Amino acid sequence: MGLGERFSIWTRRQLTLRRIALFSAIEGVLAIGLSVWTRSESASAVLFGLSRERLIIAALMIVAAAGWFGVFVFAERIERSLRTFRTLRAAANTARLVAWGFFWLTAALVFFAVGPAHALDGTARSISARLGPLLVWIVLQAVQLSLCLGRMCAAEDRDRPFLRWSEICLFLLIFAAAFAYYDMIDWDRRLFHPGATFLPAPIFAGLLALAHAFKKKRNLVPNWIDSILTDAFIFALTFAFFRLTAYWVMRTDTPAKAYWGELADAFLKGRLYLENPPTNHDLTLFQGRWYVPNPPMPALVLIPFVAWLGLDGVNMTVVSALVGALNVLILIWAVRAAIREGFFELTEAAIFWLAVAFVLGTDGLWLVTLGQMWFVAQLMTVCFIGLSCLAALRGGSPWLTGVMLGCAMLCRPNVFPIALFLAGIEIARMRARAAFTLRAFFRWSVQAAIPVVLSVALLLAYNWLRFGDGLDFGYVTINGAPFIVEAARQYGMFHPHFLPINWRVMITALPHVGLNGGSVYFRPGIAGYSIFIMTPPIVYAFRRGSVPSENRVQTDIWRAGAWLSILLSVGMLLMYHNTGAEQIGYRYLMDFVFPLFLLIAAGMRGRASWFFIILTIAGALVNALSLHWWYFLR
Repeated sequence: MGLGERFSIWTRRQLTLRRIALFSAIEGVLAIGLSVWTRSESASAVLFGLSRERLIIAALMIVAAAGWFGVFVFAERIERSLRTFRTLRAAANTARLVAWGFFWLTAALVFFAVGPAHALDGTARSISARLGPLLVWIVLQAVQLSLCLGRMCAAEDRDRPFLRWSEICLFLLIFAAAFAYYDMIDWDRRLFHPGATFLPAPIFAGLLALAHAFKKKRNLVPNWIDSILTDAFIFALTFAFFRLTAYWVMRTDTPAKAYWGELADAFLKGRLYLENPPTNHDLTLFQGRWYVPNPPMPALVLIPFVAWLGLDGVNMTVVSALVGALNVLILIWAVRAAIREGFFELTEAAIFWLAVAFVLGTDGLWLVTLGQMWFVAQLMTVCFIGLSCLAALRGGSPWLTGVMLGCAMLCRPNVFPIALFLAGIEIARMRARAAFTLRAFFRWSVQAAIPVVLSVALLLAYNWLRFGDGLDFGYVTINGAPFIVEAARQYGMFHPHFLPINWRVMITALPHVGLNGGSVYFRPGIAGYSIFIMTPPIVYAFRRGSVPSENRVQTDIWRAGAWLSILLSVGMLLMYHNTGAEQIGYRYLMDFVFPLFLLIAAGMRGRASWFFIILTIAGALVNALSLHWWYFLR
């Protein structure tokens, strides 16, 4: 018997209305006693050494405790009425939502009381000190009442997510309000437009609650609307989380060395170079002009936004959060498309934990906080690779698949091995439909390859226009870190000489953990550390998925394509002249993160086991500690 099932049986036996009422009444009496135990200041005392406000609160608590004693006496009659009358069940569910609302409000108050906000505004701490017993009682009542009512009158609601989405909406609204207050009083860290950042998520959660309510009653809401609202909620919530993380590390505006906005502005003005850049780090000087050596796709994406909002109106940390949130959504779409193709099976809960591992257990979380040139390019590379995989999995036009891969290569040219993964997907799809022939696959390959070839031609032309040489990216003459530039000049961009150091950073390097003066320290190191430490669920990629025997052939084909693309990417990265420089973990993992995570999804064998969840939490913890070290301790 699983832990969840044991807990469910325990709640059915223990959380009766009579017991909850008795517990709440007794807790109320204790809370009243503790509230009146401490006397008010003599100047404000009016009766029994208590102020007028304390007396009013005590009176309300006495009324509430008496009410719970009444519920205890009539508990059986109330339970029968709840089971009989739909209106009473609706009222009980409303009470449940109200209880959770009080719970989260109290949690926010406690957070402000014990967190850094009290140094700027002591209101929350003052309220907590005066109303401490009442707040504890509210929390206990909220938890107990919610569990009890959920057991008694929400049986049919479990079949519909109305209450769940309502609770999520309520929590997010309270969180947004609490954050807006914190942002208002903390002038050291400002998140511009916090409403636009945090309000979309509760709005979409509320719309989902309404959609399911109408869908249950009159079936007025089609499934595609529900799907759109769910995707919008995922995107909005992920975006808010990324912006909150950036707020936490004080990276909420465009940093130095962002460059892509400036380059987009230069393109709009008919220039390929930057005029008077704010800094020249990792730029290439050629004939007295500063050029961005990296391929131009991120700047091309930003052109319409720079034209619309102006250069100062484009915040690169916001762009990073938007692209990062889109990457999460694309991964979920790709996983569901792979499930429909029969590549593997996965529950919705397992998809959720896979997404959590993607958000919290990769370099994506670190990348979205930075907003600088190299990291925005990586995020956009992941986005275009994901779109190419999605197009292939959904059986879209080979032209579209090739265009997306070509766009990815115009961000980072070294990601061309992803083509092997795309080819494996297409062969598997063809074989599943008994439509595979060498002629059909050749036709698909040519159509997909044409946009890729055009992208390569565009990149070569771009290099020729800048440096007079199609093969010159400007990396050898870059104004970068001397040791990286010297390595490229001496050995070239790729060379076996770099194998040992790249292998160490990618595979074997570990964070430094130990004791210093009786306290535990965590120092990941500025050069990065192993992908197995940064993303522990990677081990599931080596596990063969369980699929029906009739799907074994096509499963093996797409897995072979995924592994070939990963191994070729890894082989190139092992010989690359740059390990990733200063980084958390190993950021080049993002070059092949999509085939890797689809392999992980297959290795989960349909569900998120406790071991997978533990590995995901471990990766999240390592990445959180690394972020804290990177921004505050190094």
